[in-house]
Amino acid sequence: MSWREAMLGTFLATIGRGRWWLLALAGFLVRGGILLLLPPVVIPPTPADLALISSPALLGAGLQSPTPLFVTVIVVVILGLTAVILGSGLLGAWLDAVLIEAAARDDELEGLAATGPIPINAGLTLRLVAHIPTFVAVGLGYFALGDAAYAELSSPQPGLPLVVRILLRAPLATGAIVVAWLAGEAWGGLAVRRLGRHGSMRAALVGGLRDLLRPPAVVTLVVTNLVVGLLVVALWLAAGRAFDRLWPLLVDGAPAGTLLVALGLLVATWAAGLWLLAIGLAWRSAAWTAEALRRG
Repeated sequence: MSWREAMLGTFLATIGRGRWWLLALAGFLVRGGILLLLPPVVIPPTPADLALISSPALLGAGLQSPTPLFVTVIVVVILGLTAVILGSGLLGAWLDAVLIEAAARDDELEGLAATGPIPINAGLTLRLVAHIPTFVAVGLGYFALGDAAYAELSSPQPGLPLVVRILLRAPLATGAIVVAWLAGEAWGGLAVRRLGRHGSMRAALVGGLRDLLRPPAVVTLVVTNLVVGLLVVALWLAAGRAFDRLWPLLVDGAPAGTLLVALGLLVATWAAGLWLLAIGLAWRSAAWTAEALRRG
């Protein structure tokens, strides 16, 4: 099966597999994708809120000389995030394994090699190892992003959401983290798919990295993430406009009928956007399965 045949075959197979859509969307959301969908419906903090958050009593002199309270908050946040990452990672690994095995056994994708069961713990371990470059990029960009956050909280700029404004203040650190994240996702995904065939974690990691460096995998990485990215942006724009129309009505106390129509528009926009995103995510997963297994 050639690369073009694999991409077309996975797309045609995905269109008629509603179960794949649900699995792909659920896996995307529990593994952190939900954070990408929140900006359109998040109210930016007011200057008073920012002044309270950036109070010297909490932050001290910044990251160079933090207060004990700020250090405590950071430790609690890190521990909480670690627990959430592990829990959501296990659930996401299980959803990924179910989706991968379903695509590998699909009758419309006859040119793919067979794959066996994928152990959930091993699958999560492979993905975490593949994201070591991401953790390194985050560590190297910590001070740049921290200084950017402190500068934004101290002197907020209007317009874009707070998180976006912070990221734009440190473009090099942000770009490095995004590239490392996308590469880690692709490497981990290929390694997990190889694990179902060979059963060796070391062989899966080495083989996944070797597969990732091949031109077809690079093209798959660019094309699939471009499609998913465009769908996320479309959802942002549509849901953002619907929310912008709903929020003033809630603040001004509009009649119940008007509120109901505006709320229905927002819900319908989200539902349509999530439906299209689910199809795109399912196709991306099937495309990576085909890329990992099509050579037999």
